[in-house]
Amino acid sequence: MRRFFFGAGTIACACVAAAASAAPTASIDWEKRVITATGEGAPDLGAPNPAAARIGAERAARLDAFRNLLETLKGVKVSGGRTAGALMDADASLAASVEGVLRQFTVLAPHYFSDGGVELTVQMPLDGKLSTLLVPACRDPAEAVAASGADVGSGLVIVAKGLPVVPALAPRILDASGKVVYGPGFVQTAALRQNGIAGYLRDAAAAEQSARVGPRPLTVKAIAARGADVIISDADAKKLTDPHANLGFLAEGKVIIVID
Repeated sequence: MRRFFFGAGTIACACVAAAASAAPTASIDWEKRVITATGEGAPDLGAPNPAAARIGAERAARLDAFRNLLETLKGVKVSGGRTAGALMDADASLAASVEGVLRQFTVLAPHYFSDGGVELTVQMPLDGKLSTLLVPACRDPAEAVAASGADVGSGLVIVAKGLPVVPALAPRILDASGKVVYGPGFVQTAALRQNGIAGYLRDAAAAEQSARVGPRPLTVKAIAARGADVIISDADAKKLTDPHANLGFLAEGKVIIVID
């Protein structure tokens, strides 16, 4: 059990905590669409008492958690191979906005040690403010999809099992020639903010029963993957570009990609 001392033992503890925080401790759950991170803070060595030291430790843990969230988010693919980090590096205003959103993380599980140190588990949703900032602006979805005509389903499930799909905030669906048949330019801004471009699940049966795609989803099998882009056959691509079909579910982001 660690104990609270204002001396060499605490300094050693602080050094250990700093070393442990050097590597980002965070992960992404693409099914729940959240980033979860931990942050650690050692007691404030200059504090006048244990209570004040713990306040300093919690402040340090929050900063550590924020850094881990940010480092992990920077590696997330957005669309077309570009990462969130690349977009932020190219736009200082965007970077500042994203960092501001990340600082609004939710603390899930604080852990207070006997020596005054603190460890926090925090979480931030990928959808909502983050996706609105990072995903390219959408054009009018009415120009991209037919919203009236023959009923072909309530949503879309793309089975990409066995393919090297890299989850992304704004994946694209391509035909065999590389033409985009679904992507960020097809989705209404409100739907993008709420659900993102597409969800990811690991079980095809669960995907077909998901509320996201409704009771009668159209299911197609991917033939290849290139990073975050998923490629389907030309025959299946025609189903998603049929001007006589009701494809309004695409504008609502009612898409799930099934991955390993």
